[in-house]
This record gives sequence, structure tokens and C-alpha cells, in this order.
Amino acid sequence: MTPSPWTRRPVEVGLVGAGPWARAMHARILAAGPETRLSAVWARRAE
Repeated sequence: MTPSPWTRRPVEVGLVGAGPWARAMHARILAAGPETRLSAVWARRAE
């Protein structure tokens, strides 16, 4: 059985933390999928 394509608005997700794992994995996956949209990132440091 083939899953149907995503037809709804993406779920907006905020990411808490911007360390190495967030940059390498979490943020990219959340921003790339049709089901989710990376809408905000919070980090302790501005850089």
C-alpha cells in the first residue's frame, strides 16, 4: 500500500536548542518535510 501525498498545511514547529545535533539533523529534517515547517529556533546564544 502506497501512502497518499501530504495534502494539508504543514505543522509549524519551533526548535529549542541550536547545538551541533540541531544543525546537523533536527533543523534540516523539520525544514525539509512537506508535513512540517521550521518556523522558529531558540538558542541561548545569538550565533
